[in-house]
Amino acid sequence: EATHAACRAQQGELAASKKQACGLMEMEIETHVVPYDSSELASDDSALTKELADKLLGDMHRCLQWAHGANASLVESHAKCDTAVEAFEEQKKLCNDSQAEFEVLFCDYHQTVLGGCESFEECRTTTIDEREKVHSEVQVTEKGRKAEFKAASDITCLLDVIEAKPAEQPAKLKECGNLAVDTSALDIMYHEVPEGKCDFSAVATYPCDGDWLGVHYKGQGWYETAPTADCRACAELW
Repeated sequence: EATHAACRAQQGELAASKKQACGLMEMEIETHVVPYDSSELASDDSALTKELADKLLGDMHRCLQWAHGANASLVESHAKCDTAVEAFEEQKKLCNDSQAEFEVLFCDYHQTVLGGCESFEECRTTTIDEREKVHSEVQVTEKGRKAEFKAASDITCLLDVIEAKPAEQPAKLKECGNLAVDTSALDIMYHEVPEGKCDFSAVATYPCDGDWLGVHYKGQGWYETAPTADCRACAELW
């Protein structure tokens, strides 16, 4: 995009140069008035007297002098105009080619991002389903281990009752009945599924879309003096 923008900016400068050079040529054409008055020969009744003939010869001489000077001046200004037009047209072609390349590349980028987002959503959905399955299996195992740990604690407590003195056994048995086993060390953290939205805002608009044209072409400073060629829409959007 930067390459295309720089090209159009230069095209705008050449457009201004062309306008100036060709404008000067047009001004010269308008200001060069032939120093010859044929009004005296406008009537069919006009008689070619020696006086009139001398005047005509003088006018013709002045015309030749004028033509010689005007020709040199106009040839120079015409050449400058032609050169400016040629430079402008060459730059315009380069910019149109650059525009076409930019639009094709943006279409490729557009397709890549959308395709990536589609793959991401499919992968995310599949992974979340697998996560839920694994979590369910782990939760079963977690509860089993806690039950196992609690049972082992109860057995250890009852073994202590057996090994205790007869006088202590009733109290210890009661303690075993009220035993609160802490299984928090076996707790497993199940994290929530993180937010995961694919950001395709960069390609929400695409070549030839009205908003896209406004951002990338019509809203640029160079557009007024170097308007773009016809836009080429993305093939996959036809």
